[in-house]
Amino acid sequence: MVLRIPALGVFLAVVGISLGQSSFYRPGQYPSLRNFNGLPGQGYGINRDGAPDFRGAFSYSTPVAYSLSDWHWVIGGTFVSDTLRPSFADNSRSGGSDSANGTAVLQIGTRLGEWGDFCYGFSVLSSRGDNIGSAQFTPRQSGPVVFAVGVMDVSGSGGSSGFGNSGDSDSSRSPYVVGTWEASPGTFFSLGYGNTRFRGVFGSVGTLVTPRLKALLEYDSFHWNQMLAYDCGRVGPAHFTATLGTQAGRYAGWALMVSF
Repeated sequence: MVLRIPALGVFLAVVGISLGQSSFYRPGQYPSLRNFNGLPGQGYGINRDGAPDFRGAFSYSTPVAYSLSDWHWVIGGTFVSDTLRPSFADNSRSGGSDSANGTAVLQIGTRLGEWGDFCYGFSVLSSRGDNIGSAQFTPRQSGPVVFAVGVMDVSGSGGSSGFGNSGDSDSSRSPYVVGTWEASPGTFFSLGYGNTRFRGVFGSVGTLVTPRLKALLEYDSFHWNQMLAYDCGRVGPAHFTATLGTQAGRYAGWALMVSF
């Protein structure tokens, strides 16, 4: 249990951050759901068997078709700043020039017998405590492309424009379907379609650059995101993955995820 305390610290630290990405805070932009939102593969690798695996499929703000299984779980979070300079906290209220939008997530998955794998993610979107739950189901399949169905923000409470802004009472419940193909060992293509937050087609491609470095290019249905992920290694059963990159080519983002 001692080994899990640092992971809990990551979760609590990210919960304390609230603002950022000011240009996203308009109706229909879904600013609270534009980075992590509790879906599988976000900030960590996952393989076809539903186990966290740095060599597996990887994403940032969109899902991949592999769902966590066998009671594997992941905890962590991400910060996205208002500029291309990474920020680690919201300094706007204290007169600072940098601000960071943080999201904390906890995901867990299980195997539903021969039916397939099911995972659920819980996300805290700000220090105000607003939160969402997201779910995904991957039926048992044997072909080269794996398909999954899911819902980002099951309750629809995440809003469309940011906390306290006009339009934020709009539902953000976002059903989707996604497929993932392993083109070669360590290289994955994902393509999906959804409504509401997804507003159509989304997709990503990720590949291993070295055994401990992965590159990601993602289209989140609004903008292109570019990320590099680094395998930080293990501490006992905990596997740490760090991510650094840009969102929409204008905002620096970083993340730390711990998988078990």
